[in-house]
Amino acid sequence: MNQRQQIFGRLFVAMALVLLCWAPQLVAAEGFELQQFHPMPDQHENFFSAASADVPGHLVWSGWLVMNYGNSPLVLRDADGERLDKVVGHQHTGHFLFSLGLTERLELGLDLPVVLFQRGSGAADLPDVNISPEEGGFGLADVRWMAKGQLFSTRDDDHSDGVALALMTDMYLPTGNGERLQGGDFRVGPRLVFDAVVGGVKMGANLGYLYRSQTQVANLDVRDTLDWKAGLEVPVSERFRATGEVFGRVTPGADEMSSVESPAEFLLGGKFQRDALFLVGGAGTGLVNGYGAPDWRMFFGAGWSPARVAPPPPEPEPEPECRQATVETDCGDPPPAQCMDGVITSFAMACEDGECVTVETETACEADEECGE
Repeated sequence: MNQRQQIFGRLFVAMALVLLCWAPQLVAAEGFELQQFHPMPDQHENFFSAASADVPGHLVWSGWLVMNYGNSPLVLRDADGERLDKVVGHQHTGHFLFSLGLTERLELGLDLPVVLFQRGSGAADLPDVNISPEEGGFGLADVRWMAKGQLFSTRDDDHSDGVALALMTDMYLPTGNGERLQGGDFRVGPRLVFDAVVGGVKMGANLGYLYRSQTQVANLDVRDTLDWKAGLEVPVSERFRATGEVFGRVTPGADEMSSVESPAEFLLGGKFQRDALFLVGGAGTGLVNGYGAPDWRMFFGAGWSPARVAPPPPEPEPEPECRQATVETDCGDPPPAQCMDGVITSFAMACEDGECVTVETETACEADEECGE
């Protein structure tokens, strides 16, 4: 790897260590992070928010910016399930994403989410609730740090068929404002990652558990959740891949398994690559409109990974003119023997360094008849 890649790798590791050391000093506020969509730091190797078991090579890095809009991610309903109001009607978030491969088995990732725009009716109709999401304008949400280690893989490279398994962990630092539902609670979420590639089509599944502090907002019980994700990616051309995924969570410790605590979404989009430039985009809808799952979602982004540009293919070596085992057929017939000044010169064909050459053999004449005279 070149010197720039090594410098970037050291800076990335230093940034991650600073955030980890800072995490215990942060104090969670009342509220929680409403955002349901957390894109993977490396959109090239993974799906959208679902992870694959692939990891980039040693010191291979990438940087991304993904813009994410969710419409009505938190609504107020009556006892019959009828919608009364939009507590949060619009939420627009920008994700600054960075990833780095270490060795051939480990990947580190960082997600710096910034809430660009958030509007809604707020919590005026909710009794005894100390949140004000309608005031959530520009601000940093919860920083996410990710580590993924590949356990095994039967694939020779990203394009060959096979299966792979990895273990990863998401760590959310409470840097966001909980009262605005932009974060504020420390969370850790290990998950098991499996994927398979068959005929160029990649399929993946994630199953994890998110540990977090319990928060009660009206009848919404936010606590530990069992998270699941599944993704599918189909190559359409050399540069474009169609990608789809579903993801959601359930709350095992809730008093009852209701849709409010069990959000789920579906996303469909694609990825485009040209040299070091990557583009990603898609849209989707809430399948189960629990907290965080919007009526519809739209996202797009761009990434840059100069370390992942494939080197130009080497010039093919010229085919050899002949091989030693097939001299007679590859090189043709040798010239006829010659006799001059009492010396017979005989010729034979041979193969040297892949080229046909003529080998001469000289023999003295003992009589004129031996020279053909």
